[in-house]
Amino acid sequence: MPRIRQEETHLHMANEIKAAARQEMIDHGFAPDFPPEAERQLEAIRLQPDPSLRDLTSLLWSSIDNDDSRDLDQIEWAERVPGGIRVLVGVADVDSAVARATPIARATRSHLVRCILIVLLL
Repeated sequence: MPRIRQEETHLHMANEIKAAARQEMIDHGFAPDFPPEAERQLEAIRLQPDPSLRDLTSLLWSSIDNDDSRDLDQIEWAERVPGGIRVLVGVADVDSAVARATPIARATRSHLVRCILIVLLL
């Protein structure tokens, strides 16, 4: 398959995964969309990645929370390696970018319940 076709297929699959994840959130009572004032705050956030950390956003992370969990602040990724399985765990550090009593904090407290990490990753 030509490289361009592979990239188009990958992009299409990524969009389907995003849409399915969004619908699952809705089906389980989450509101994946921020109110307008929180969207404006989110657009203004300029995080500076820690240069000592490796960028792992290309990995296909998942969450194994129960379907009734309201605290979605950790994710994991696994791969089979010789001799076993390698597992990486990610934990949200929301306070590093979102101050209390701001539009995003109010939105997460009222209904989104720490879906910030999911929204940012998608």
